Amino acid sequence: MTGNGAGSSGNGKLMDLLDEPVPGVGTYEDFNTIDWVREKSKDRDRHREITSKSEQSTWALLHSISDAFSGWLLMLLIGLMSGALAGCIDISAHWLTDLKEGVCLSGFWFNHEHCCWGSNQTTFQERDKCPQWQSWAELLGGSSEGAAAYIVNYLMFMLCALLFSFLAVILVRAFAPYACGSGIPEVNTLSFRQTLSDMTKVLQKTKAFLTGGLEYIVPLMAAIMTSKWVADALGREGIYEAHIRLNGYPFLETKEEYGHKTLAQDVMRPRPSDPLLVVFTQEGMSVGEIEGVIADTDYSGFPVVVSQESQRLVGFVLRRDLVISLDNARKRQEGVVSASLVFFLEHVPPQPLSGPPVVKLRGILDLSPFTVTDHTPMAIAVDIFRKLGLRQCLVTHNGRLLGIITKKDILKHMAQMSNRDPDSILFN
Repeated sequence: MTGNGAGSSGNGKLMDLLDEPVPGVGTYEDFNTIDWVREKSKDRDRHREITSKSEQSTWALLHSISDAFSGWLLMLLIGLMSGALAGCIDISAHWLTDLKEGVCLSGFWFNHEHCCWGSNQTTFQERDKCPQWQSWAELLGGSSEGAAAYIVNYLMFMLCALLFSFLAVILVRAFAPYACGSGIPEVNTLSFRQTLSDMTKVLQKTKAFLTGGLEYIVPLMAAIMTSKWVADALGREGIYEAHIRLNGYPFLETKEEYGHKTLAQDVMRPRPSDPLLVVFTQEGMSVGEIEGVIADTDYSGFPVVVSQESQRLVGFVLRRDLVISLDNARKRQEGVVSASLVFFLEHVPPQPLSGPPVVKLRGILDLSPFTVTDHTPMAIAVDIFRKLGLRQCLVTHNGRLLGIITKKDILKHMAQMSNRDPDSILFN
């Protein structure tokens, strides 16, 4: 990535990120959209490099074979681990569900069904009423009948439900903090007795339908159709779409049609009244200048052009990769200072021996960013963003950079075309 100030004789080695990868480069921060086009291009280049080296040695050939087989091996391991984990979750869920109603005396780790499997004191019809399983009322009060027993069972059920809900919240905050607020762990664990009773009836009806109880076909179909009509009358927006909208996430709905005749030049930034587009040149800028631009802006990436005069597009570089690479250059290469020049070139021109070392960032430059012309219809641009999952798209005219379109620009433009206030859309 970095190199010293080699003169015309070419003394010293100029390192690049392609030769020595820097940890963190190419990764994404939280709540950032993954650029699938960029990732696919990087994976294709990596596979092409491995394949080209497979004929050089036996070890390179084995590495190529293992790389080709790694996807299938990963899928096999994921399948085995998923099956084992699903089995453990299923067994634990049954045990925790029955634990809210009672405990097995022969082994507290047994659920109600497993506890009564080995009992010889019950019939097949009453296989869930074995003496080894006792309710909380029987354990605490010695009786399973009457109002007191019902109150004890109810209080223990609610206490266990609240305890499980608290544990679910703690686990989610500790291991999956971004799942907080969805309500899934809380709703799945906090079950009320009456709700369980209603669910039991529904499950019994479904079981009867699946086992041949044809008399439930018409009621089930009527209930399903009624619920569908009521939901459509209240709104076609699902719970996940509402969650995305309320949190202000920049998400393009695939079902929403774009019926306007605007062009890319109508949406791109900068607008005529905006400041000029912030770009980097492929040579001539110093480390201090680039760090200053990064500190003064909050853009997620920057176009790289040949020069400020020509504005000929060279590529696109991400802000995160720039920050990590420049920080790594100062730490790994002695002599890199703010006055060190930065090059996005494949071959760095000779530099004076008296100058500070230069920094080569060709390896983090995306040489094939997705571009459209200024006269591209926005209907096509929106469709491209939806299908390819783009984060941004550069707008050019005869190879000259004019502006940039982001997903947020599209959402604000769609709101404006629908007679909504574009500034009312929040992006967290």
